[in-house]
Amino acid sequence: MAISALRQVARLALADAPAGSQGGPVLNWSTAEVEPKAELSASIAGLDDLVAKAFGDHALLGPLLESCFADLTEADDSDPATARAMVQAVTQLALIERGILRPRSRAAQHALRAGRLSLARRLIARHIAEAQLSPNFVANLLKISVRHLHVLFEAAPLSFAQAVTALRIARSRQLLREAPAMMIAEIALASGFDSIATYYRVFRAHQGITPGEFRDAMMRECHVGA
Repeated sequence: MAISALRQVARLALADAPAGSQGGPVLNWSTAEVEPKAELSASIAGLDDLVAKAFGDHALLGPLLESCFADLTEADDSDPATARAMVQAVTQLALIERGILRPRSRAAQHALRAGRLSLARRLIARHIAEAQLSPNFVANLLKISVRHLHVLFEAAPLSFAQAVTALRIARSRQLLREAPAMMIAEIALASGFDSIATYYRVFRAHQGITPGEFRDAMMRECHVGA
């Protein structure tokens, strides 16, 4: 299945499309219906006989499913493997709720890790400007241990700390481009840095220039393009 088709499945599911025939939405989020017919191994007995039903486990699995679907809708067209992995994770999470996949099975544990990592990244982005953002803060929101949180990020390209820093730099770059009236000290705090000195040091390490130089370069580009 092409990534555009995978994305369309997610869009339909999140837009209240009814769960229906083969090839339809995997998950109807507003009514919490699932039809786990995405790409899975044919070894799962009885998969073709499943019908849509109310999704019961909102507290544990619901946020993981929602986060994985959001990842799918945002997936890069050049990275179909990531989209397929999200479809696989969503389907397996649904099958856990249906009692078809044992929660302690390898497939189920893989899906839970994928879902928790997806949600952890979204929680980081949601709280990126907050001073209390820390591994303990995110682990508490996920209801897992800090150790488990770090294990999740061991399989990711960036560690927890690196992911936080990357998002803070990205946030500050956006503000430097789009909020010319903001002082750099204000941008540092709005991006979650505890001091302007830390912000300057980290920004230079990542970008090779200071925040002020970055802003000046963006302004020159705007004038040239105008």
